[in-house]
Amino acid sequence: MRLLTTLLIATAFSATFASCGSQKSGAGSADATYACPMHPEVTGKQGDKCPKCGMALTRK
Repeated sequence: MRLLTTLLIATAFSATFASCGSQKSGAGSADATYACPMHPEVTGKQGDKCPKCGMALTRK
């Protein structure tokens, strides 16, 4: 019975940590590059605006 409990706990931990790793690599939005449609040399992160024209940056 103790062995079964230990195996169940180990499986739960491994499943939890395995899913955490896949979320980081699958997300990608944090590392995504955003640029102004009118001024492609202006880049930034999501939610930023172009300092030249004020347009919202779009994902590249």
